[in-house]
Amino acid sequence: MTAPAGAIAGCRRAHRALLGTIDGLTDEQARSASKLAGWTIGHVLTHIARNADSVVRRLEGAAQGRVVGQYPGGYGGRAAAIEVGAERPAAELVADVRSSAAELEAAIERFPATAWDGLTRDVSGAELPAHTTVLSRWREVEVHHVDLGLGIHRLTGHPSWSRSGSP
Repeated sequence: MTAPAGAIAGCRRAHRALLGTIDGLTDEQARSASKLAGWTIGHVLTHIARNADSVVRRLEGAAQGRVVGQYPGGYGGRAAAIEVGAERPAAELVADVRSSAAELEAAIERFPATAWDGLTRDVSGAELPAHTTVLSRWREVEVHHVDLGLGIHRLTGHPSWSRSGSP
């Protein structure tokens, strides 16, 4: 398989839109409730950043012919990382989202063209081809961008996503 060019472009657009929304985020906003029950905006942003790290992790594994889990420690490790990062100052949250998105985009650029069919493992344990991680990331950013509740209402959407707003 060749690189999933459409998903890569959509992922980049989603990153830019998200970064535009959170530019200038205040500490007060970061501590406020998101649209996800029990999560603040800080939780959502930390999740978005750790999700980017998880895609980098999976791509690096696939590039080396290894199947690695999405998050160190599975669901528990994911939840712990989100809790640890959620209370950081807004500037730190934004910098984390920015740097993790940039690292993900760099990982995609350096990913070997011959490895897109290599296997990765998502947090549920399902083994999927590496090319699916990019579409999954795009969807994750779009959905959680809305979950922030900071005024975004337009998705850059993939044609196969349902009109309900859920990918």
